[in-house]
Amino acid sequence: MKLFTSTSDASLFEIQEYLLQFGAVVISGALVLAWALVFKKKRRYKYKFRRHSREHHPMNPTLAETKGLPPLRNQQNVAEQPAPGQPKS
Repeated sequence: MKLFTSTSDASLFEIQEYLLQFGAVVISGALVLAWALVFKKKRRYKYKFRRHSREHHPMNPTLAETKGLPPLRNQQNVAEQPAPGQPKS
């Protein structure tokens, strides 16, 4: 038993198969898009940034306010200090 009687039947079958595959891809894409739209998170609006006075949030002092940089540590004092995370002896 022969499925195709001529070459036009074979090309018609190929076109139908292509359309079936294309339709499956389109339907799958539509389902994914619909799922994304249904389950998307609602946007949360960000609050506008408001500046607060310095009384509420004091800034770190400037070098001028602290009268310059702290004095340099010498190598001897650094060697005597324990490493961070180790108990002092």
